Amino acid sequence: PPVRDPFTERVTLTLRDSLSLTRDAFLSALRSRLAAQTAPDDFAVLYVHGFGTGLGECWRQPFTARVRSGSTAPWVAFCWPSHGAGVAWPRVGSVFVRAYEDDTAAVTASEPAFRRVLAEVTGAIGAPQLLLAAHSLGGRLVSEALLRSDAIDTRGADSTRLRAMAFLALDHDAARFADTIVPMLRTRAQRLVLYTSRRDRAPGISRRFHDTPRAGLAEPTPLQRTGLETVDMTDALAADGWPVWCVGP
Repeated sequence: PPVRDPFTERVTLTLRDSLSLTRDAFLSALRSRLAAQTAPDDFAVLYVHGFGTGLGECWRQPFTARVRSGSTAPWVAFCWPSHGAGVAWPRVGSVFVRAYEDDTAAVTASEPAFRRVLAEVTGAIGAPQLLLAAHSLGGRLVSEALLRSDAIDTRGADSTRLRAMAFLALDHDAARFADTIVPMLRTRAQRLVLYTSRRDRAPGISRRFHDTPRAGLAEPTPLQRTGLETVDMTDALAADGWPVWCVGP
């Protein structure tokens, strides 16, 4: 249903139907959709979800973000197999630990599939027309997959680089992301953006779990590096009980 104020009103999604497409049919549909787009919405968003996200949430999150952003850009969701509730039968006395360990293993196992998807999408529409947005553990999947991949042919020119990469509440070791991942990603994207917060519960729990600072947790201050745009979302507007991440081109 339409909403009068996309920033404050609840956005709901009702799935009326679904359609299974071949790879070629899907990529053709995406190319056609993008050809109809005009600036500044002449790009597509490839979204990778985070920890504890079921298939339904993987559909709802990009749909909600698209409505709230007011953009007509098409979104593509890459759904890796996660514990949808974020909990599982305990292995060592904690429902969170079991689910987190399983999701971490699933993220690593999903890297080859993500690299194939990224190569297919960029091959179909061109890297400069793609914005890659990754949340939480999904950001770890994306950054590590790109670190070990030549899926995007980047030689420094804007004509071969992604329009942007945005990492939302990134659950990754802060030092590794800052000193190893960021220098590599700067060659693959025209813009590199990190959204961080001091009061995000999930990265806070992850910090205690790993006993290392997390890139998406501004503790004590937001992570900053040359070529990385860091946005402190600590006091950002929230809706439906969760932060609103507005990703622009």
